[in-house]
Order: sequence, then C-alpha cells, then structure tokens
Amino acid sequence: SGEDAAVRRTELRLKEHEEYLKAISKIQEDEKRLSEETEKLKELAAIRTETDRQKPESEKLAKEIGRMGTFLPQYRSVEALMKDISGTEKEIANLGEALKSAGDHEKKLNDVISSMKAEAEELSESGEMLLIARQDRENLIKRIAGLESLSDSLGNMYRMRATLKKYQDALMVRMAESKAAASEHTRAQELFLAEQAGILAMKLNEGDPCPVCGSLHHPDKAHLSGKVPTQKEVQELKHKAEELEAKVVKGSGMCSEQQVRIDAESEMITGRMKELIGMEEIGDSSVQKIESETAEAREEMKKAEERINVCTKRSARKAELSVLIPRNEAALKETVGKTAELKSRLSAYLALRSIHSLRGSTCSPMRTVKISSARRASARVIRRRVRFSGSMVVSHSSSLFISPRPL
Repeated sequence: SGEDAAVRRTELRLKEHEEYLKAISKIQEDEKRLSEETEKLKELAAIRTETDRQKPESEKLAKEIGRMGTFLPQYRSVEALMKDISGTEKEIANLGEALKSAGDHEKKLNDVISSMKAEAEELSESGEMLLIARQDRENLIKRIAGLESLSDSLGNMYRMRATLKKYQDALMVRMAESKAAASEHTRAQELFLAEQAGILAMKLNEGDPCPVCGSLHHPDKAHLSGKVPTQKEVQELKHKAEELEAKVVKGSGMCSEQQVRIDAESEMITGRMKELIGMEEIGDSSVQKIESETAEAREEMKKAEERINVCTKRSARKAELSVLIPRNEAALKETVGKTAELKSRLSAYLALRSIHSLRGSTCSPMRTVKISSARRASARVIRRRVRFSGSMVVSHSSSLFISPRPL
C-alpha cells in the first residue's frame, strides 16, 4: 500500500543518513591521525636538524673517545681502585657505627649490671628478714592464742566463783534450816522426856524410891503439860534434822571442792598472767591489761604480715636478680668479644685504606689531571644522548661503545 511504501522510503533515508554520519566520523578520525603524524614528522625533522647541527661536535667527541681509548685500561684500574677505596670507606663507616653501637650497648649492660648488683646487695638480708618476720608472726600467733586462752580461763574462774557463791548461799540456807530443825527436834525431845517424867510422877508416892534418882522424898513432882509430841513425831523431826545436816555436809563439801578448783585455776592463771602480761594479781585491771595486750598483739600481727609480704617480694626479686645478673654478664662478655672483633676488623680496614692510599699515588703513570679530564669527558658522554645517522652513543660499566638504534 501507499503507507508501506512511505515507511520503506523513510527507513531507507534513515539508513543513508546513518552511513553518511559514519563516513563523516571516519573522515574526522583520519584527519586527527593525519594531524598527529604531521606533528611527529615535524618533531623528527626538528631532531634531524638538531642532529645535523650537532654532527661536528659528535665527530669531535668520537675523536676524543678514540684518543681516550688508549687510557681506558689504566682508567679502569684506577676506577677499580676507587671502587675498592669506596667500599673500604663504607665498611669503615659501618664498622664505626657498629663499634659505637656495641660500645653503647656495653655501657648500658655495665650500668644495668651495676644497678642489679647494688640492688642485690640491698636485698642480701631479705631472706633472714623473711625468716625473722615469719618467726615473729608465729610468736604473735602463740601470744594471741595464750592471751585468748588466759581470757577464757579468767572468765571461767569468774564463773566458778559465781558458782561457789551460789553454793555458799545455798549452804547458808541449809545450815539455817538444819539448825532450826535440830532445835525443833531438841525441844520436842525435851518435851517428850518431860512428859514421860510427869507420867512417872503420877505413880510416885512419898516414901517410895524414885525410879530415876532413887530419892524417897518428892517435894516438886513433874506435871503433865497436855501438849506433848508423840514419839513418832519426835522421830520424824530427828530424821528431818539429820537429812538437813547431811545436805549441809554435802553443800560444804561442794563448796570446798569448788574452792579447790578455783584455787588451782587461780594459781594457773596467776602464773600465765605473770608470763604473758607481767601481773600476778587477778582483778579488773588484769582483765583490762589482757584486753589491751591482745589488741596490741593483733596490731603487731598485721604489721608482721605486711613485713612478710614485703620480704617475700624482696626475696623473689633477689632470686630473679640471681638469674638476671649472670645472664647480663654473659651478654656483656659476648658484647665485649664482639667489640674486640669489630676493633680488629676496623684496624684491618684502616690498614687497607692506607695501602690503597699508597697505591693511588703510584699505581698508574697517568697524571691526576688526565684522569680527571677522562672522567669528566666520560661523564659528559654518559649524560648526553647524542643521535646521529641512525645511531646513539651510550655507556655501560664505564666502557664506551656505539650501539645501532634505528630512529
């Protein structure tokens, strides 16, 4: 149809336009390359012009190089000698630095060893001080234990005294009860016997002999009281009095035994007090003295523990120094050996430098001026890149040659 034909024509025009743009782009690239090549040609032309300008100088240098060629063996000998001298100087400098470093290290080791020995001397008695501190601690432990035991014994004695006081108070009560019971029994016994006399008197007539005393006259006969304890009651009172008397005897024995224990405890406490606190009398002052001595011993115990810790650290440091000092002395000995070796090597290199100095004045027939001139000419050739006739002059290991190099 007509629309399809129009579309195909449009596509054809677009394709032709794209090809046109590609052709223009290629032309632009070709123009850029042509411009670059033109610049290169200009540069090459300038180089050629410069080469032609420098050709007389190059020919002159070539003649100078040819003339210097006859002196190259001697120059190489001098150059080798200079290289040896340079190496010797460098080695001498290195040895000097190494020797200085070794000297510094040796001085530092000497200072360290001296310091360690001085410290070890200060710590020489640390072991004995540690033993003394430990012994002091053991003595204080025993003293504190003794003071605490003494305090316990003193408290026990006071408790024993309190118990004795209870026994004594109970004994006093029992004694009073026993005395009262004995009196009651005595009165009852008297009344009972008097009543028995009254009963006998009732049957007694004047002129009859008394069954008790045998008298025939009875002016004052006994009478009946009316309130008389029975024989059973008298026996009960007697038994009660005897029981109370037994309790009194028992209580008295308990008091005696307790007093014996108190006396023994008091004697023991007095001896220990004299030994521990220098006192012989038991009282409130002795209790206060024991408490103050115990507190003082505990404070001394803390100080002893601190001394033990310090002495333990000092002993450990002493043991460490006993290892470090020989190790540093061995290092010092090794450093001294290395220093001696470095000094020997330095002496050898100094002697070698003297030999090189003598050789430098007699080893070559060339004069110093010619050597200097040759070295300067060679340096110029080495530094300058001369291009001529498709060749370039270069340097290699202080020898000169011409190497073809196309432009």
